[in-house]
Amino acid sequence: MSLAFIPARLVKCKAHWYIMYYQTDPVTGKRHRHRETFDINRIRSKKERVKVAQQIVKKINTLLPFGYPYDKDFMVDQGVGFRDTMMKALELMSAKTDRKQTIKGYTSKVEILLQWIQTERPDIQRLYDFGPKDAKAFLRWIQLKRKVGNVTYNNYILKLRSVFNEMIRQDLYEELNPFDKIQKLKTAPKGRRALRDWEVHKITAAAQSHPYILVAIYLQYYCFIRPAELRRMRLEHIDLEIQTIYMTSEISKNRKNCSITIPDDCIEVLADYIGNRRDLQFYLFSKIDCPGPIMLARDRLKKEHDKMLMETGLKTDKSIHFYSWKDTGAIALVRKKVNIREIQLQLRHSSLEDTQKYLESLGFQYSEIRRLDNKI
Repeated sequence: MSLAFIPARLVKCKAHWYIMYYQTDPVTGKRHRHRETFDINRIRSKKERVKVAQQIVKKINTLLPFGYPYDKDFMVDQGVGFRDTMMKALELMSAKTDRKQTIKGYTSKVEILLQWIQTERPDIQRLYDFGPKDAKAFLRWIQLKRKVGNVTYNNYILKLRSVFNEMIRQDLYEELNPFDKIQKLKTAPKGRRALRDWEVHKITAAAQSHPYILVAIYLQYYCFIRPAELRRMRLEHIDLEIQTIYMTSEISKNRKNCSITIPDDCIEVLADYIGNRRDLQFYLFSKIDCPGPIMLARDRLKKEHDKMLMETGLKTDKSIHFYSWKDTGAIALVRKKVNIREIQLQLRHSSLEDTQKYLESLGFQYSEIRRLDNKI
């Protein structure tokens, strides 16, 4: 009587390597040969390829006595592979947004996870093979092998948690999210700071000959609009008459619709910049350095701001960022004793606690903020 199965082994051919084993089909009763590559040929180092292949062989041989690769219904267990499911989730997430950079961030993290599985854990073939312990092992690996810092480590947790949440929503994954209970690491305070008064005057004076940079500075300082949001803004989002910017979910970072007040000190500069351009579909910032039909290139405003810093001799101070204008504007409101809830609304924070934490990160102690809150 022939054996139901023949153990797996690695076969090295000139063209490619594969793993071969035999298993009896429970429907026909015949033993069939199976040859699969498991993507091992993508591994360039032969030494590493052998190591991965041996791990796969060991895994298969533990499953063959239980009927692998046939399931209990006597059908070939095709299952949905780990890679295929992750890519399906990314595809679904891409369909929900037009923000290519956002999807690029998710994709890069998924690709690194797939790389880890291929080289370190080839036994993980299906999505349900991956659990919380594997998630922690992967995060330890990126710390040790890729030398990622705490900020990047936390980004991996957030991005991969979101991808798994999407798979759960789409019924592609039935387990608990493996990244859910993993705590983020503490990070160092942000490297940027608010500008000093003399720095504000020096940079804005230099920006007078570059109206689009001046407007970008004003919109950050007075309206707290983020650089990425500035790029996506169109003239249709601005109502000069009632001094309001309508931040729609399509351009807002937090994907929420809201209104932002344009202060008196900002309205004249913004109105002069827009001029008599009335095509509401024009981007506020375009490649022609004024409102136009083509979105400004990514990081263009930052690079132009860096030129301003170079002109004024401030480029050597690494703590001055383009985004420093938001921090500078927030501090100005606090010093003017503006109601803390008004600051919260202008910052578009979801809670007063968020505003308190943000202002504390700028050097205002909780007691100072609490006193402001008591005046409401």
